[in-house]
Amino acid sequence: MKGYLKKGIACFIFLFSISMSLSFVSALERNDEVKMNDVVEVKNGLYKENGKVYFYENDVAITGIVNDNGTFYYVNADGNVKTGWVNDQNHWYFVNNDATCKQGWYKYYGKWYYLDANDETYPSSAITNQAKEINGIKYHFDENGAIKTGWMLDGNDWHYYDQNGNKCTGWVYVKNQWYLLNDAGVMQTGWQRVSGKWYYLDESGQGYMYTGWLDLNGQWYYLNAYGSMLTGWINVKGTWYYMDASGVMCTGWKQIAGTWYYLHSGGNMAIGWLKDNNQWYYLNSSGAMLHDTYFEAFYFTSSGALRSDSVYDSMTSRASGYSSATNYLILVDTANCRVAIYQGSVNNWNNIHYYSCAPGKASTPTVKGEFTVGIRGYYFDSGSSRCFWYTQFKGNYLFHSTLYNKNGTIQDNRTGIPLSHGCVRLEIQYAKWIYDNIPSGTKVVVY
Repeated sequence: MKGYLKKGIACFIFLFSISMSLSFVSALERNDEVKMNDVVEVKNGLYKENGKVYFYENDVAITGIVNDNGTFYYVNADGNVKTGWVNDQNHWYFVNNDATCKQGWYKYYGKWYYLDANDETYPSSAITNQAKEINGIKYHFDENGAIKTGWMLDGNDWHYYDQNGNKCTGWVYVKNQWYLLNDAGVMQTGWQRVSGKWYYLDESGQGYMYTGWLDLNGQWYYLNAYGSMLTGWINVKGTWYYMDASGVMCTGWKQIAGTWYYLHSGGNMAIGWLKDNNQWYYLNSSGAMLHDTYFEAFYFTSSGALRSDSVYDSMTSRASGYSSATNYLILVDTANCRVAIYQGSVNNWNNIHYYSCAPGKASTPTVKGEFTVGIRGYYFDSGSSRCFWYTQFKGNYLFHSTLYNKNGTIQDNRTGIPLSHGCVRLEIQYAKWIYDNIPSGTKVVVY
């Protein structure tokens, strides 16, 4: 029995040994199989796992900017995809939702950036704080990578870049001012001729285009609202000036197209009476100097100077001692057929008009004495004649126009000789001036 037991135990030990050997061999085979599988599953490249992104090189996770066969990614150590602007080693990148880095031009909140795929050290990083030529165009980038716009100084030259970073040429309008840039984009200053017109750009360094009056070394120019320099006659706020061919404002006497004009020291064209070198001249409403002609009762010589008139001087002297209820005074010299009108006050009368007239003829003389202005009217008829713009100074004695037909044509326009039935005839425009301007109560002295 003991013999059988020993044999049984020996048999069990043998069988157990064989079993363990077989198990060990099986385990070794399985282990070799695991190792073979591990070699096959070594990770390389981009992996998306459970909503996270990793990049492996030989099963080692790589973080930061990685290059996968020319495609650049940004990978966090925790696998979470970080999108938008990312700063890595002091360089900026823009990461898309798929973890790829954007390349080329990118507009962000109205500003342009350039992600440079050709940067050998930091590919796909934004160009920052430098100027760089891209596709033949030079752009300037700030410290954040945005294209610089607006004014920029390059050496001694100012340039202007639009909102897209393009260098501008020609006319540009910036903050309510115009500037001129040449073909190279350099801001221009001083006088510039464009399309046959002259413009002036500030020379103090500002470069803006001038408009209106410009004083250069004591010479005045005028630039219109579009900046172009004007020549010839110009009208500024109702006043006439004359600019010569070079654009300089003229002063003094100036003959233009055969007619003489006078420009005051301020350049404004003279009209009316002018005293120059103790000579009197008269410039009509267009500024033209009168010559070889009468104006009112004055005569102007071929030089335009007023011819001395003793009658005028006598009337002015006589007017001095009279007073009037208004600030006007009228004198009538029947012998010399003259009417003089003054404005001011006693001992301070200034002549404003001096007319030739036709007083009463010898058989019907004009009444003499001191009178006052009374009623007035548009016209009255006398026989076949019509007289316009009458102003009464005594009874039926009136200032009125020369004789007209009732159809409005002139019947007798003569003055300078006694012709009337006692009234004082004047050229129609002078009769109307008295009608329009002389108030009732004004003193009239007839002698």
